[in-house]
Amino acid sequence: MLYIVYDDLRPDLSFYQTRARGGVGASMKTPNLQRLADTGTVFERAFTNIAVCAPSRLSFTTGRRPNSTRAWNFVNHWRQATCATESDVAYSGTAITGAGWVHANRNWGSTTSGGVAQCCTSCSGALGCEGWTYHNGNCTLFSAVTSSHPCPTDPDEAYDTCASGRRGAFEKWTPLPALFRERGFLTLGSGKFFHDGCAGLGGGDYTRPAGNGCPPMADAPNSWSNVAAQYPNITALRERLGTFSNTYGTLHSNGGYAYGSYLAPDDEVCGRDALDLSSDYCIAPGALPNGTTPASHKKSGGDTEALADLVTYEDALAKLRFAAGNLNATGQNFFQVVGIRRPHLGWRVPQGYTDLYPLASVAAPLHTVLDKSVDPIAASVFPMSAPVNATGGRSGDFVQSPYVSGDDYQLRVLRQHYYAAVSWADFVAGRVLDELDALGLTSNTLVVMHSDHGWHLGEYGQWEKRTLWELGTRVPLVMRAPWIASSVGQRSRALVELVDVYQTVTDLVGVALPTDDSVPFDGTSLRPLLESPATAAVRPFALSNFPRCVHPGMPPYGARGTASDADNTCLDVERSSFTWMGYSIRTDDFRYTEWLPWNGSSLSPVRPIVPRAIELYNHTLDSGASTNPDEFENVNLAALSSTPLPLIRELSAQLRAAFAL
Repeated sequence: MLYIVYDDLRPDLSFYQTRARGGVGASMKTPNLQRLADTGTVFERAFTNIAVCAPSRLSFTTGRRPNSTRAWNFVNHWRQATCATESDVAYSGTAITGAGWVHANRNWGSTTSGGVAQCCTSCSGALGCEGWTYHNGNCTLFSAVTSSHPCPTDPDEAYDTCASGRRGAFEKWTPLPALFRERGFLTLGSGKFFHDGCAGLGGGDYTRPAGNGCPPMADAPNSWSNVAAQYPNITALRERLGTFSNTYGTLHSNGGYAYGSYLAPDDEVCGRDALDLSSDYCIAPGALPNGTTPASHKKSGGDTEALADLVTYEDALAKLRFAAGNLNATGQNFFQVVGIRRPHLGWRVPQGYTDLYPLASVAAPLHTVLDKSVDPIAASVFPMSAPVNATGGRSGDFVQSPYVSGDDYQLRVLRQHYYAAVSWADFVAGRVLDELDALGLTSNTLVVMHSDHGWHLGEYGQWEKRTLWELGTRVPLVMRAPWIASSVGQRSRALVELVDVYQTVTDLVGVALPTDDSVPFDGTSLRPLLESPATAAVRPFALSNFPRCVHPGMPPYGARGTASDADNTCLDVERSSFTWMGYSIRTDDFRYTEWLPWNGSSLSPVRPIVPRAIELYNHTLDSGASTNPDEFENVNLAALSSTPLPLIRELSAQLRAAFAL
């Protein structure tokens, strides 16, 4: 099996848009993904379960939605232990000397150390630990607990997260590569599969997995085969490709690498701001779509540095050749991941890709400001955001505008560079697919390609992801199973979710699901859609959710403030301190969303359920052919008096039943 995962890729690809309405999707230069689509099944309505990297990857790698993994941001992961937690309670007793940790960054009282769950994990994996207390990013472990008392408060902290608990237990999780490894497959990975770049405090072994937002060390050694399938001489590789970081390193004493993907920093390649469009671009070796190859690569100052995806595909080719040789010699099947980082920021690509999209051919979004009917809680807001002014639309509300002031020229330039990054990412996949052909493996290898979530390109004043709209949640998804003749060159309009990938690939290759995992699966096999793409359906809806948080100095939604005042991200906020959770259901004809106050003790909505805001959008006429995907989710129908209340009540009941609220 070959599993290709993109970062931040929305479905503006050549095989998704079929009629032009001012956008550029219909003319996207993605010949390699087009070739994959022509020989597989394209899922036209596939959705992520949460529109941000780390928790989305934790979902599709396990086949469980965020409400099951209990990971909604960059703080938690499923390798952490589970403890019964007492909120707003601190313990006193005999502290274990040298155990626990103090987190230096107390911004908002948040943490990038793994939070309450990591403190629980540190105790659960430590000898002699009876209990723990987590307070404002600090974790204390106790060998004996003598008393408990209300948590002290800190007037300087808007979030004063405090909780305590006793020693807990580790749940049993079998992520997809670990399952294939257990079933006898050679499991190899290049690039980004689980979220990477995580750091954290606490222990660092299997019993106390340190690291926020992702299983530590890319879930090594659990998920990956220990084979020396990578370049053994890092120095020689750097001499040929330029400098790059070796994120995971040598993981085993016998010289093998469990995962060991050599990654260049995603936003730091060439050492400049991701959207500094005025400076020289970082040029790396790599062919252009017309077959030409730049003669040199450089960065400002003359130093060499390899682009992340160049390193990824070089490594992937080496591993694929290793897997093919091993298959021929031993008969051992393989599971290989290729995690392509672009079009994630920064949009640096080999020279010439921007020229594929003349600026005159790139249109601005159809709707560039948030409509008055939409509650601003739906928008993803960051500290760099600015209030919408009289020339930009609705007065007094905040929309995300972190990189540009929003004029037509700047919008089109940024969209141009995003699409250039998409075409470079297409080339990267093409190198691997070409190698699969050259090795004679195409006819009997399952290939899966998708993104971790969608992406906004200025629609509604939004950039990046972190929303519950179609643009944040809809993803490209293609599966190629050549032995299922009915699936070749087909399209499916069925509603599917990324959590379905786990059970689909195991079904298609005949790998039995784990029977002793602690948490039931949420997905379902999409095999019926491959066998009957035009008629089959596997679910009546697709589900996504996303948290929102109030931060210090943030004005009330709808109030004016300075650019630094607005911030509603929860990416590094302890999950018990979320303010709201958004729940969204996508049916055949509608998208319906409720934003509900959050109960941090139960990690569920406050009861009785009283929505902060609701949204309703009509997709009855959405055939998937439009190159302006924002046209169906501009006006919130729930705010209009003409919208039938029985329809809202029906969708609300369906949503709450689906999420078990």
